Amino acid sequence: INVSDQHFKDSLTVKVDLFNLQSRQFDNQQFRIQSPAANDTTSFAVQLNTEYRTGLNDITVYVNPEILPEQHYDNNNIALFTFLEVLADQQKPVMEVTIDGRQVLNNDFVSPNPVIQMRIWDENRYVLKETPDGIRIFLTYPCETENCTPTPIELTNEDVRWEPATASTPFKLFFSPTGLPPGTYTLYMEGADARGNSSDITPYTIQFIVSIENQMMISSVYPNPTNEEINFAVTIEGNKLPEQFVIDIMDMQGRVVASAVPAQHQFYVGTNYINWSMPANWPAGLYIYR
Repeated sequence: INVSDQHFKDSLTVKVDLFNLQSRQFDNQQFRIQSPAANDTTSFAVQLNTEYRTGLNDITVYVNPEILPEQHYDNNNIALFTFLEVLADQQKPVMEVTIDGRQVLNNDFVSPNPVIQMRIWDENRYVLKETPDGIRIFLTYPCETENCTPTPIELTNEDVRWEPATASTPFKLFFSPTGLPPGTYTLYMEGADARGNSSDITPYTIQFIVSIENQMMISSVYPNPTNEEINFAVTIEGNKLPEQFVIDIMDMQGRVVASAVPAQHQFYVGTNYINWSMPANWPAGLYIYR
């Protein structure tokens, strides 16, 4: 407020000081505002970046810090001690782990050369995760004892790489071990956002099996009975995928009455789920699949 009948010859400089009591970090900024006319008012806003400002902050605003002549400068500043409290980001991120592009069930089969991917989504759009800080990986290899010792995976290894998060994509980390010997493994993975918030209280844990014998088995057919569609759970072991796959449906006399060819299905080592819809007016009865 210009409480006099005098006019300023120029716009006024505003100096803003910000001091964080926790980190003892000090910052300042300056900008200009339109000078108020005689006996008039100029309103302005101060924008502050609260990134890395967790805790209490002191703010001092000084208008015309002795640049243009005035009779008194004492009433041109305001000191707001412990005025701005910035709350810390404590929300947990969301972590997803897939192996060869799928979510693996416990004790499922996995390729000897799996691609293990971790993705971390965070609600904080201003502090993106750019490094693997806060991520830990342990892999328990097969051993002759009952309790095998987990092996920590160094994130600087050649079989580990990562992609920083962007405004539209999550942080991604890829762990690609090669030539895993047959046996049962246990994978532990812990993730955190850029603020260090862990994804969960307990780490992601999954047990999987590596086999070098190439074989296939159908573990279940569901729903059974049914009158519309059938789902086949096909488990593939080893390191080779089928080049052709056909499911023949036969009647009780052994005659093939239908065939299901999953042309678009992406096969992988482990449990595959294949859906087959029955043709219209399918006769009721008992059938055999091959």
